[in-house]
Amino acid sequence: MLSLQLAHRLENRHVLLIGAGDVAVTRIPKLLPTGCKLTIISPSLHDKIRATFPSEWHDGIPLGGVITNEHWNSQIQQSYRVVNDTYRQEQLDLEPAWSLILVCISDHDVSRQIYEDVVAKYGSAQMINVADVPPLCNFYFGANATLAQGRLQILVSTNGLSPRFSALLRDDIEQRYDSQAGQLDLAIDKLGQLRSRIRVIACNTNDVAFRMNWVKLVTDRFGLAYCHVMDVEKLSHLFTQMYNDATLQTVTPVAVTDSDLPSHDYMLQHYSQL
Repeated sequence: MLSLQLAHRLENRHVLLIGAGDVAVTRIPKLLPTGCKLTIISPSLHDKIRATFPSEWHDGIPLGGVITNEHWNSQIQQSYRVVNDTYRQEQLDLEPAWSLILVCISDHDVSRQIYEDVVAKYGSAQMINVADVPPLCNFYFGANATLAQGRLQILVSTNGLSPRFSALLRDDIEQRYDSQAGQLDLAIDKLGQLRSRIRVIACNTNDVAFRMNWVKLVTDRFGLAYCHVMDVEKLSHLFTQMYNDATLQTVTPVAVTDSDLPSHDYMLQHYSQL
């Protein structure tokens, strides 16, 4: 059965990570850049995880201690809280809700007990990932390829069957497109600018379908190879003209089709910065 791959926005949302060993080390670099408020529970802490703590914590955290990062904000990529202790059920009450719960310990019996505690408290809809036990996961991490200064993220997933194969394919994608990172970055920026502009021009509820289809067709016209040379100003004028023509006789704009747009060569000649 296929899984639904989604981009999960976690900024300022609470995430719980139980365990701080080798597996947890692979999760941290994916979590902290999201700006989530990460709470870590573990009696021992991997050195690479300690590096995510504020400097004043580096001299040691007392066993059983609970320390919260008072200077935390979503931009600093640091852990929000650490509980230097073994897992106990009452620790789930540290926050009223968790966007994600990750269990990264090697003892499968304890992992299953944590899973059962979580489901009993929050229900089966709670997002939880139990490392190395796919049946106890309702989401998977996969391997993330990050390009264009983080603007472009590609998730490669085998639905938990082979994380290493996902990582190999991810590495291959990054190597193939590394030389084009600047071009991809510029293309994404320009498409974002274009979408923002036409959203102001066609701002009514009835305009959504027309606007989205127009952007899709224009993006396809330029293709991966040429989106970075788009002239946003000229394309905004083209959209205004086509939108006005489409709304002459009706409140809801007539759907734009592929044949309504100029050809690929014409677009490059008149609506690009080549």
